[in-house]
Order: sequence, then C-alpha cells, then structure tokens
Amino acid sequence: MRSGEYPVFSLFIMLIHPLGHTEFGIEIANKQGEIVRILIDAWLSDYAFGDLMERTPRIALDGEKLKTLDVIYLSHSHCDHFDPYTLVPLYKTANPLLIVPETLAYLVPVLEKYLPNAKTQILRNRATFMYRGIDFHGICFENEAITNEDDVMTLAVSNHEELLYAEIDTIIPKTEEAHGMLARLFGRKSFVRVTYLSSRNELGANLPILDQLTEADREKFKKQYRSSRKEELEWEYEMLTSGELPDFTEAANFSRGFIGQGICYPSVIDPVLSRTACMSLIDISELENSIARNY
Repeated sequence: MRSGEYPVFSLFIMLIHPLGHTEFGIEIANKQGEIVRILIDAWLSDYAFGDLMERTPRIALDGEKLKTLDVIYLSHSHCDHFDPYTLVPLYKTANPLLIVPETLAYLVPVLEKYLPNAKTQILRNRATFMYRGIDFHGICFENEAITNEDDVMTLAVSNHEELLYAEIDTIIPKTEEAHGMLARLFGRKSFVRVTYLSSRNELGANLPILDQLTEADREKFKKQYRSSRKEELEWEYEMLTSGELPDFTEAANFSRGFIGQGICYPSVIDPVLSRTACMSLIDISELENSIARNY
C-alpha cells in the first residue's frame, strides 16, 4: 500500500490478564510500538493471613514469563496484595521497576533490604509518573468513615490511545470531588477506550456463609444477601445517573469490567467449604449488567 492511498491509523489494544483475586497483568504498547508488561499487586502464593485462608485459583510462578515483566505496582500493604512469598522469589528471576504509592514510602527500607536488586519508584498522590512511554497516575481518596483500606492508591495506566483505571481495593466516595476527578481523568484525551476495572470482593457474604451449618441455612443466607446487594447496587447506579454527581461513565468509549474475590476456605481442611460461596464474580457481574441496563 502506498502512502496516501488510504487513511493511516494505529490502534494499540491493551490486554488485561486476570490472575485471580484482584491481581492482574497488563500488556500495553507505547508510541514506539514496544510492549510494556505490568503486574498490578503481587499475591500469587497459596495462602493469606498465615494459613487461615487459601488463594483461589492457585498460580505457579513461571520464571520465564516473569523475566518479561517491566513494572510491578503495589497498591497497599495488605498481605493479599503485598506478598513477600511472591516478591522475593520473583526478584530472583526478574528485575521489574517496583512502583509503590507514597502511603507505602515507610516500607522502602524494608524493600531495599529484602529485594536488593529492585529499583523502587514512589508514586505521589494525584501525580503522574511516566515510564517507557506509559503514564502511571495514582489517586488516594478521602473517605468520610475510617476503613482498613484508607492507604489504597487507585491507579490509572494509559498510553496515547487507551486508559485503564483500577479501583483495586477501595470504594470511590459518592462525592462531587471524587466523581469529578475521575470524569476529568477519563476525558483529558480522546481515548479510543476507557476501561474502568471494579473490584467485587463479596467477603461480606463469602466468609459469613461458612458459619451456616446446613444447606438450607446457606440458601436462606444467599437469598437474603443477594436481595440486599441488589438494593445497594441499584442505589449506586441511581446516584451515578441522577445528575447529582459528575457521571464519569459518560466518558467517550467507556466500558466497565469486574475483577473479583480469590479467597476461600483451605481445601486441605475441608474441600466442601472451600467451594462454598455466596456470590461468585459471574453472579455479581450478571446482577450489575441487569441493573445497568435499567439506567
């Protein structure tokens, strides 16, 4: 094809690789066409909280694939996101740039001690850091109530074509400031795709259901929880589309994805309980799809 015969355009498709729980990988191209490979959070070992809960699915670390990693981002210090049993062996094989939010700056000396080969970059709140032509933009939100997720830094990763925003392990406040910030972030360029990746960790149901002694009790619990969850989600979508707050979903080429819970009862103790859950990721995504259509 000779130049000028047809319009010349490029479309760099970002690939998202779910790894269970809220960990995922990204492959994204810079303007030079180079693929940058990013791991968002690092909990790939078998257990969380000592041996209290098990990771599902289990993932074997592949040394050859790990060698291709360019960046690891650690959103906060909880052990199902920041796991030394993943990081220490990983950095014996690979040497990606380690990006940590400023809320974890106090851990840099520990990282330098146990990951001596890692180069660490601190990402400041509401600031953008560029690496190999890819922008990393971190946002910490102020919530009215104190939670155990206050140090989570959500993350936007973008090139010149696409943006992915991951809330990771926090809830976006229902405030004009928070919604306006996301609306401005998603609209700052004419992206061909804006992807909002929501975490749906139904621990509020998937752990208490283990206390239900009979199948009948579990079914009753599921029914009650799903009904209350439906009401909660309907309220969220009503708020989003009511006009009371900036609607970041109106960004051009916007899509939303869900990434979910990856913690279960240890299968070596009780295989039946390890498969017992109240709401799977498929359940929650189907519910949200049906609600979203109504709005």
